[in-house]
Amino acid sequence: MEELKRKVGEKQVECERILGQWVECEKLWKAFEVGLVAAEDKFAGIDPYLKSQSQLEETKGIIGNILEEAKALESTHLSLCTYAGYILKHLKGNQGTEVQQNSLQAKLDQLTLHYKTYVE
Repeated sequence: MEELKRKVGEKQVECERILGQWVECEKLWKAFEVGLVAAEDKFAGIDPYLKSQSQLEETKGIIGNILEEAKALESTHLSLCTYAGYILKHLKGNQGTEVQQNSLQAKLDQLTLHYKTYVE
């Protein structure tokens, strides 16, 4: 009976840990997406038809600021990848379906690709 209680306790701790990781991953995912959308919105607001030297300089400054903001998302992106990695590892080790694993990995890969288009 004591062994069963111990195993149940261990599973409960493991579930609480993965739940915390999942919550943190979702929080980071949302923050990262909000940051990317903000960068996209700012970029979309740039007038592509330059009419003067001063407008060119202003546009260069705006693009530089957008790039800095996108690069500032790097730590959030790295943390997101770390937490997603924990979840993927849990899914692989605990009979998560291959569809779940592939779906999460594909979404993470797409988000990463989207991010890299801004900073590279």
